[in-house]
Amino acid sequence: MRRSLGILDHRHRVLVALLRSRNTVTLTLMGKILGHDRNTLSYHAMTSRPLLAFAGTDLTPTHPTDASTTHTRSSA
Repeated sequence: MRRSLGILDHRHRVLVALLRSRNTVTLTLMGKILGHDRNTLSYHAMTSRPLLAFAGTDLTPTHPTDASTTHTRSSA
């Protein structure tokens, strides 16, 4: 059975995509504010990004990521 992701309205979808791509807030914090889990927000941010880029929206990060705070998965 496929897991269903939550539904976001278009305004929240755009907000999540912009804030996530600009590294301004975490998906966990946005999830707490919007009442959704971070997986739902990640999915909607990922699917909205190409549409925003096509519309000419600037998606460059405003805060560069710091290598010491970036979490990466190690291959096991």
